[in-house]
Amino acid sequence: MMMKTIRTRMAIGAFLVSLSSSPLALADSAAKAATPQSMPTPQQAKSASDRHATNTQKNVQSKVSKVAKDKRTKIVAEAVDAIKQTVVAMQALNNGKKDEAIKALGVAGAKLDVILARDPALALAPVDVKITTFDYYADLDAIAADKKMALHALKENRVQEARLLLRDMASEIVVRTTELPLATYPIAIKDALRLIGEDKNKEALGVLGAALNTLVIEDEVIPLPPLRASLLIEQADILAQKKERTQKEEALLKRLLDDTQWQLRLAEALGYGDSKLFKPMYEELNRIREKTAHNKSGTGFFGKLREEIKNLSGRHTVQHHTKHHK
Repeated sequence: MMMKTIRTRMAIGAFLVSLSSSPLALADSAAKAATPQSMPTPQQAKSASDRHATNTQKNVQSKVSKVAKDKRTKIVAEAVDAIKQTVVAMQALNNGKKDEAIKALGVAGAKLDVILARDPALALAPVDVKITTFDYYADLDAIAADKKMALHALKENRVQEARLLLRDMASEIVVRTTELPLATYPIAIKDALRLIGEDKNKEALGVLGAALNTLVIEDEVIPLPPLRASLLIEQADILAQKKERTQKEEALLKRLLDDTQWQLRLAEALGYGDSKLFKPMYEELNRIREKTAHNKSGTGFFGKLREEIKNLSGRHTVQHHTKHHK
């Protein structure tokens, strides 16, 4: 699975965490049963392919759900409570309720102490997970045309025009995790308590607001075309190993290989991998077509292609810092 991780600072004035995730917007094709005949009609071949497309989409959803579930299991309840108590303290300060603010920050500090006592090496404590799906529906010619226009616009410094042309050019699922930085957040809580004790409520509010602005957002990007390609070849591999395939299965195997190539071409067009990585995959697909032509079967046909698709993957982390604006 190809994943890209991007971290950025979250600039907010007040942050209330609600553990939720957007539903996966993965459209499933309708599966229709084919009437058995000696020669499959185009409609029957499409029906069989639709069932496999449905399976592919379900497998995509299953893999992404697993990623989200794994992320959610790492959410630190005490960190969530610490943020909520920070917001309570800020509201209390704004209302002139100094004692309530001190009490809330005391609870927040105690929660953070629990986390650090349990895992002193933990740098970022996850507090929230959300999932967003972006699926770009366009043919390859349209994508190429938009990229060409965007490049032309950039050469003429029409940056905003290029930005509009490229902004939807993504087919991916983003698993967004919000994290609390344990190196700095507890210090901010202590500083705020000290300032409140010195009757410097305005300064304490500034410290707490700045602390909330240090929350880190980590986006784990799962590109859909390489993921779908890897799932398609798993289905194709099963058929390729089958001896004496029916004509319907032959048509389905051809469709799966064609769909795999289209997903790889879409991945290339959208920039999910270095262009030089794709040519060997197209060549390997052609070799597989030759090995499976005329009802030929065998094992190990997809090993190299499977590894080449894996080579598209890369994990990158970029840390962005934003200034706090009062």
